[in-house]
Amino acid sequence: MITRIILLTSVLLCAAAACGQDQPAPPQPQLSVQAVAAHDAALEKASDAYQVAVSDADKTLITDLRKALRAASADGSATEVVRIATMLEEAQTAAQTPPAPTPATNSHAPRMSATIYAQCDDCFEMAINGRKVAAGGFVLSDCTIGIGDTICVRVVNAGGPRGFKCVIKLNDGKQVIASDVDKWKCYVPKHVGQWYLPSEVHAVRNAQHGTNNNMGSMRVAAGVDATCIWGYEETSFLVLRVSKDAINNLK
Repeated sequence: MITRIILLTSVLLCAAAACGQDQPAPPQPQLSVQAVAAHDAALEKASDAYQVAVSDADKTLITDLRKALRAASADGSATEVVRIATMLEEAQTAAQTPPAPTPATNSHAPRMSATIYAQCDDCFEMAINGRKVAAGGFVLSDCTIGIGDTICVRVVNAGGPRGFKCVIKLNDGKQVIASDVDKWKCYVPKHVGQWYLPSEVHAVRNAQHGTNNNMGSMRVAAGVDATCIWGYEETSFLVLRVSKDAINNLK
């Protein structure tokens, strides 16, 4: 169905390009209401087919991308429709990939209860040691964490500024792990569908600053602010190997 949407958009674009130079510029092509409805129906059917295999985090990401697709269709942005439809197809493919065995937690390090404060423009998924723990646009979630753990995050931007902020506050109230371009890295997973596994972390390089300068401070909620970070693509993957240096003491 996504292929049909892309083909339909391409036909409309070609038709617009074929207009004579003396003719007024045609309006930007729009997808029909029927095409968007058909696309939604196909997604619903696909979701039913792999209901058990798709985690809540995958469902959140797919739902957010569906909303972005409908918004782009309503605005008549053909280029944006094609781009978001491609991202949506990638998300569905990743969701349908059979889950790999979850690696064991680092048994030698003491586990610490913590609270995740995270926000993303537009949406993210987070996993700790291969276990998905949070997803959405703005999230407050509980977790346990320890030295030697691996935090993997998939961040998705559906257009415009992009950014991801995260503070993991240990429940002792004295220590935090915060997003930081000097400590977090970005990577390319060996297999996109298993991006959340530490063993999939590949081609690591430095993370970079996000472009959304209007994301609110986390200081009130978490006691400390975090740096807005991102990778190098609209859909990027971020990783932090938890070490003593990654844990900051609150003043």
